[in-house]
Amino acid sequence: TLDADGGLTVSGTGDLPDGAFAGRTDIVTVTFTGQVTRIGRSAFAGCTQLRRVDGFGAVTCVMSQAFAGCTALVICGMGIRDTSVALSPKQYGHITRYDLLEIGTGAFSACTGLTAVTLAPGVRSLGAYAFAACTALRRIDLPDGMTLLGSGLFSGCTALTELPLPDDVAWVEPRLCENCTALQNIVLPAAMTEVPRGLLRGCTGLRRVTLQGA
Repeated sequence: TLDADGGLTVSGTGDLPDGAFAGRTDIVTVTFTGQVTRIGRSAFAGCTQLRRVDGFGAVTCVMSQAFAGCTALVICGMGIRDTSVALSPKQYGHITRYDLLEIGTGAFSACTGLTAVTLAPGVRSLGAYAFAACTALRRIDLPDGMTLLGSGLFSGCTALTELPLPDDVAWVEPRLCENCTALQNIVLPAAMTEVPRGLLRGCTGLRRVTLQGA
């Protein structure tokens, strides 16, 4: 149901269908009150007035392009359990997630209002271009235990200045941070024995690359 202030309440269980609310410009906030476990492809893509999402405690998978192009999105509080991220949306845009296992291809691409992303333990897979072209993104915190960092994951994130990779990451897909023009420092973990092709292509502001295994 959608209230007069643009607040959408989604109840039910299982999968939210692909494209369920794509392109809706009358949705400002979304609250999940049921046990939805999967957010379908392009479910909220192009919802350009969507600013905040709450109540994703049961979600384990956000499918491809689910929130792509939600340019006003500043807070996506999925299962927040850490009061330190309770900041004003005017100061920080956050994604915080503790039950999520997988974020699909381009799921949050071109969400130009996001400034920080924190993914807690449990997340294992970030699909290709999942946060590409999030041009306000300044900080990304990735948990240990990740098994896949997709191609072009942060490409075009032109405000990103640092990219700390988890210690146990042995391989990342090509073009991980291509054209991150503000990126100044990157630390490659000791587990990495090879630098992927095009990893730092177009990172014109890069000052330091640290190879922990060197």
